[in-house]
Amino acid sequence: MRTSIIRKFVRNYISQTHYGRPDFLGECGIDHPYPFRRRVPVHPKMNFAISYSDDIRAEFLAYFRERNHTLVAPSSVYPRHIEGSYFINAGMNQFKPLFLRGTDEDQNPEGEFANLTKAANSQPCIRIGGRHDDLNDVGYDTSHHTMFEMLGNWSFGSYGREVACRQMWHFLTEVLRIPKSALYVTFFNGSRDLKLPPDEEAREIWFDIGVSERKLLAIAGDSNFWQADEASGGLCGPCTEIHVDYSALNGKRDMTCARCLVNDKNPRVVELWNCVFITHRMTKGPNGETVLQELPAISVDTGLGLERIASVMQVLPTATANVPISQR
Repeated sequence: MRTSIIRKFVRNYISQTHYGRPDFLGECGIDHPYPFRRRVPVHPKMNFAISYSDDIRAEFLAYFRERNHTLVAPSSVYPRHIEGSYFINAGMNQFKPLFLRGTDEDQNPEGEFANLTKAANSQPCIRIGGRHDDLNDVGYDTSHHTMFEMLGNWSFGSYGREVACRQMWHFLTEVLRIPKSALYVTFFNGSRDLKLPPDEEAREIWFDIGVSERKLLAIAGDSNFWQADEASGGLCGPCTEIHVDYSALNGKRDMTCARCLVNDKNPRVVELWNCVFITHRMTKGPNGETVLQELPAISVDTGLGLERIASVMQVLPTATANVPISQR
């Protein structure tokens, strides 16, 4: 009886916040008056514990609600302002004014966002055009959609690298119980062009969490450094990512080195969760040179593809077929 009541509440919550079906332009509702509880119990076998999209979404939102993140409804996929892309392509879009607090681009966010320091939601995204254009990848690999749902959590000066990394790792390995042996982690290895050193702080945090040196990779260049366009204030910062090896999930003995396949666009090892530490703004100097301006406080922006994590929980090496993403 109690389980059916919880299921009914979760479905009502999702329908009221328009998850996956936004029908308004750029508006967002914030939080919910009733406590948000987990929909499914944690089961020791990952294959059967939390495999449907609704279960995963509910578990994710409950996890961050318990950690004092405000649940924010997704915005419309059609941007209210010029974003540099035709559609909303990430969960962080509606929070851009919060990342720019204390800078010369400060838009003084008011109303429901005025005092927001931590947030979580699930945002439908369409990546056609702009910096993130997935159109040419759809149908040619196993991990891209014309539209996907991005689970995300954010900190706007509330916490930094350590809390962010520990939350991701705990959710994947303790809540969803994905085997640690199947996961690989990358961190930013610095950039000569930007004159930025390796992210040693992230490296030490992952070691302290328990990720072995064999599972931790230093990646230089664009793969582990995120930057927005000028229309988004030039926000940028180093990334750390968690990748999953499907062969380690299904018990198949594959002699190919999984470590060598990280960031190699191989369907066996796929990026699962990306975490950006937004530390700077990138602008142009008087002579057209790139200038990095350090932000007053570090912000955290993470993204976890719902379709991908659903495929992992069912041990299906594809996020584009056979995943019951819409069974409600």
